[in-house]
Amino acid sequence: MLRKKYSLLEKEMDCMNKIINLIRDGVVVSNSQGIVLSANLAVEQLTGLHINDLVGKDLKQLADAGVFINEPASFVARRQKALLT
Repeated sequence: MLRKKYSLLEKEMDCMNKIINLIRDGVVVSNSQGIVLSANLAVEQLTGLHINDLVGKDLKQLADAGVFINEPASFVARRQKALLT
């Protein structure tokens, strides 16, 4: 039963990653602490960095280092105390 659920989750994650990689804008997924969990292929093209070089890094440190041209949406939302959906 658990193996079947895990397989289904893997398929859903694969589908989600394929969809995210079709987006031309850079998409970075982070946890609530701002640590990068994943990114789409456009991020590689925009930053010149491989996704594996971003995963596990702190978004604030990456932004401070000039990796991102625009401020990540999560920073804007926190500053404006808005809720991201």
